[in-house]
Amino acid sequence: KEVPPCPTYIYVLYYAFMLGGPFVLGYLSYLYVDNYEAYLANIGTATLSLLLLGWFVGAVFYNMCGMPAHITRKIGHLAGFFLPVILNGGLEGLEGDTFDV
Repeated sequence: KEVPPCPTYIYVLYYAFMLGGPFVLGYLSYLYVDNYEAYLANIGTATLSLLLLGWFVGAVFYNMCGMPAHITRKIGHLAGFFLPVILNGGLEGLEGDTFDV
């Protein structure tokens, strides 16, 4: 049985967030981060490298270990989306004595 399509406004909201989100986050970084150029470069580099690493690890698990494809996609998503944020927050938290938000 097929899943019925969502109403049109759901797709409009989804694409508005997907297309506008990076610009909003970049602007908020400009406002609230002291060295925003370095921050955006670091988080972009970390995201790309960890996404590629997750893709590689998922491909190894899929091709050599016989792991299902949906599990390897989850590995790629976790590596690409969560690890850069955790890594950046962890490294920034080590610079001072307190955790500054």
